[in-house]
Amino acid sequence: MKKNQKMISISIDLANSTKIKKKIHDFYEGDSEKINQEYENFAKLLYNLEFDLYDNLLLSEDPLSPPLNFDNIFVMKTIGDEIWLVYELGDIDINTVEFNSVVEKFLTSFSNMHYITKYQII
Repeated sequence: MKKNQKMISISIDLANSTKIKKKIHDFYEGDSEKINQEYENFAKLLYNLEFDLYDNLLLSEDPLSPPLNFDNIFVMKTIGDEIWLVYELGDIDINTVEFNSVVEKFLTSFSNMHYITKYQII
């Protein structure tokens, strides 16, 4: 990234992931093998959620919502239930339709992600 570059910064943190991990631990209390297996399954769900986001941002055949430029996406941090991305805008002016389409792409990408339903907190 260049110095003084315009960017969009997005941070996603999955709500209740700590509660989900505690529920797994409490449900399988004493069975470390089963706990580890469920933690692994939960981690796979989180990684799939992250992959969905990248697919939604970078793959598109819709001419009204073209894919974002891969070279402009920087993953600053990804640790299980948290993702922090920066999108470098380059020469895009924030007062243009082009900027609005980038923002719209992020918003629709979030709404098109496959949400985790296996682990529900009641």
